[in-house]
Amino acid sequence: MVPLLRELGRGAEADVLIESEERAEKAGKERHRRYEREEINCAAVADKQKPVQASSRKIGRNEPCPCGSGKKYKKCCGK
Repeated sequence: MVPLLRELGRGAEADVLIESEERAEKAGKERHRRYEREEINCAAVADKQKPVQASSRKIGRNEPCPCGSGKKYKKCCGK
């Protein structure tokens, strides 16, 4: 396209077209770099996170409530 514009004597338009293509290419490279940084950060965060495990055994519905109320779990905190 640029050679055709120059051939038709429209050099200024050819220069504008070249500049816009260069800006678009530069923006694409920056977007790619930003994506790679975010991907690396996400991987680092995922490595730090560990699965959460229950700290105690499961409380049965008819067992006394661990809050100390004296009620059965199903009538107190197990609603």
